[in-house]
Amino acid sequence: MIVVGICGEISTGKGVVSKILEEDYNFTPMGFIDPFKCICRDYLKIPSSSLWGPSEGRTPHVRRALQGLGKWGRKHDAEAWVNILRDRIDEWHEMRRDSYDILTSLAPYSKDRIVVTDLRLPIEAEMLVERYNAKLIKLTRDVISLPEDIASDETEEAVKTIPEDLFLRVIDNSGSIEDLEKAIHRLAKGLINATNS
Repeated sequence: MIVVGICGEISTGKGVVSKILEEDYNFTPMGFIDPFKCICRDYLKIPSSSLWGPSEGRTPHVRRALQGLGKWGRKHDAEAWVNILRDRIDEWHEMRRDSYDILTSLAPYSKDRIVVTDLRLPIEAEMLVERYNAKLIKLTRDVISLPEDIASDETEEAVKTIPEDLFLRVIDNSGSIEDLEKAIHRLAKGLINATNS
């Protein structure tokens, strides 16, 4: 099984990279924040299109809700969201089932290729590497200005504390979208070839 973790601050291109891996290489997208998004979808009636997909489509209201739920959850159990994702990855790999009903179209997704779309905390990185020998990719770039309460969220700072030696690659996404796409295609092909040989 190949597990890739995408790490980066807000608007560094995590969604673009995840979409390339999902659409072109049949990676199954999963995120640590998916349980929060399910709460927002099921109980706050926020449309899925505002929760999953490019961060540019997420309003500040939705982002604040997700950050608030995450902070509250980590305060009560620092490992809860890590354990939930671990269980989801195992369930998907073993039975090709998703208890959260997020993976609406199962056909294109591989049970042997998973991309974690929202890696931000050291505890998340450590679990992925230790349990799955995950390949972590960090994206950097000059980020657009954001409202202060969003930009100063603890997870934005936590990204900077993940040890650099855990990353397979750090990609500066300050260039064109084509540059990013080429880098990800090279990386994905190399990971798949290495696994197949």
